[in-house]
Amino acid sequence: MNRFERIRPSAAAVLLVLACSAAAPAIAPTALAPEEARRQTEAARRALDMAEQKFADARARADRADADLKLLLRKQTDLADDYRRSMTLVETTRQKMTTAETSLPEVQRQADTASREAAERRATLDDAKTRSVAVAAEIRKANEALTAEFRASEPYLRAESDIVEKQNRLDEAKGRRLKEIEKDAAYQSAKKVADGAEAVVNAERSKSPGDPSALTAASGTWIDAKGKLEAVKNEAFEKDPDVRTAAEALKAARAARDVLQSDFEKNLPSHPRLVEPTEKLRQAKLEVSQLTGVVDRAEKNATKLSRSVDAIQATIVGAKADLTTAQARSDNLRSQTQLMPTTIKQFTIKLRALRDEEATCRAARDVAAKTLKDMMLQEQQAISAAKNKAK
Repeated sequence: MNRFERIRPSAAAVLLVLACSAAAPAIAPTALAPEEARRQTEAARRALDMAEQKFADARARADRADADLKLLLRKQTDLADDYRRSMTLVETTRQKMTTAETSLPEVQRQADTASREAAERRATLDDAKTRSVAVAAEIRKANEALTAEFRASEPYLRAESDIVEKQNRLDEAKGRRLKEIEKDAAYQSAKKVADGAEAVVNAERSKSPGDPSALTAASGTWIDAKGKLEAVKNEAFEKDPDVRTAAEALKAARAARDVLQSDFEKNLPSHPRLVEPTEKLRQAKLEVSQLTGVVDRAEKNATKLSRSVDAIQATIVGAKADLTTAQARSDNLRSQTQLMPTTIKQFTIKLRALRDEEATCRAARDVAAKTLKDMMLQEQQAISAAKNKAK
């Protein structure tokens, strides 16, 4: 039986009161012997100690029950507050879920529409790009045809023929000059070094396995040697008047051909066969540019709305889970709150019983205290009587 179970007023305490009252002997008309009076006094003292302990125990039990009842009353208040808050949370969560469920169809419709529009605009953009590529190919084909016609024209062919003629004359002049310097010591020395360096490179290339570092070094030496040989040749060419004249004539012929090419390229965009496709290409590129912006905005809007749908769906799922948890907690708090009045009533009854037991034990203690006082008086009387008798 715990301290909160109902405790009846202690029958033992009542009996103790009666026993203590009965144990308080009236002052006998004839005095007792001192030893007998002392024995009765000690018995009364032990009875008082027992009554004091029972009273202290009963009071402690009652005080603990009283403290527990106060805690229970505070808990009742806290439970009521928690229950009200839980009901508010349930309602708030339900409203959140309802709001999300209500808004979802419209946002889903907007997302579907935006996705459809983005796909349609993307298809329109792809068509515009295809047209742009087709027009560009048409222009490229027309350019190639006009360029071929230009290069087949008499002025261009005459200019190219003049370049070939001037190149041949330059090559002949350089050939004559090379024959003249073949016996020159500087030329022979430079050619010998270059030929030797080339032979080393060829030897390194023929080795198996080869040595990459050796081949690299040999190639560098060969390049330097060829550069020095070309320097000897160029010095000889620069000093030869026939070579200089032929080089200047070739340069002039190329410049004349380049003028024709430049004039052709400058006038090409305005050629009648290119004006219309060029305008088509400009319009196609403008359309592609404009549609690219439209498609970009449409796809961003579709993505934004799709994410909104995902967010709303996540909110609904989360709110359902939260609502289940909140409702379960609210139901539990309601059950506890409904049980509290009965529990408090039981605790109140138990406390009343414990206070009754405390009062009974207090009365028993008071009886025991009075009995001890009477026994002590009786003992003093017995001692006095014994002394008087001895005289």
